[in-house]
Amino acid sequence: MDEPGRVRAGMRRLLDDVAPAPFADRIQTQLDAVGVAPGVLTQAAAATGTDPLAVEAIDDRAAAVQLIYAGLHLTRRLIGTTPWEAAPQGADAIDADVEILIADVLVARGMHALARTPAAGAAVDVVQSFGTDQRGRLEGEPPSDGLEASIIRLAVIAGVSLHRRWVPADVITAAQEDGLPEPTPTAAAAVSRRLRRLLSVADQGADHAASSVSDS
Repeated sequence: MDEPGRVRAGMRRLLDDVAPAPFADRIQTQLDAVGVAPGVLTQAAAATGTDPLAVEAIDDRAAAVQLIYAGLHLTRRLIGTTPWEAAPQGADAIDADVEILIADVLVARGMHALARTPAAGAAVDVVQSFGTDQRGRLEGEPPSDGLEASIIRLAVIAGVSLHRRWVPADVITAAQEDGLPEPTPTAAAAVSRRLRRLLSVADQGADHAASSVSDS
């Protein structure tokens, strides 16, 4: 199975007990509408190690990052359109309520999956920075790409921390400058090679005290 397919299969595992079935179907529809670049980036970051890792362990990390992104991506859209104000009564209002619940479930499941990992702190940072960005947006500040930047940081930490303790800050900065990759196996392999080179350079002269993983 290719990387994007593995991310989607991992999300299904993390959500396999969601009920009732119609609600689970709505969640799946929402997930299908969002690209899986954050999950693929997580897989690419995990592939920078030299020792083999269990595929399911990698994909669970990738799925968790993807769920957080999908939930916040939906929340950002809802905040931008405020459907509960446009349609305060009737089926449309109920539909907006369901979407809010879907967003909550996605973020909560992703956070839970990362809770006991070195990426837990970075996951909290994503949600906190998202809240700050959206508050500013509601107060009239220009929209930012803060969600994408913070999810890239989370993806790199979640993947790399499967095989090493530290993720140097300049490696994360470089990944943020590159942006989210295309969600394809070829792009994932290219990102893995680049991150591996960056980690190697950082190991040769980096001060690990300034690294970005500090949860442990």
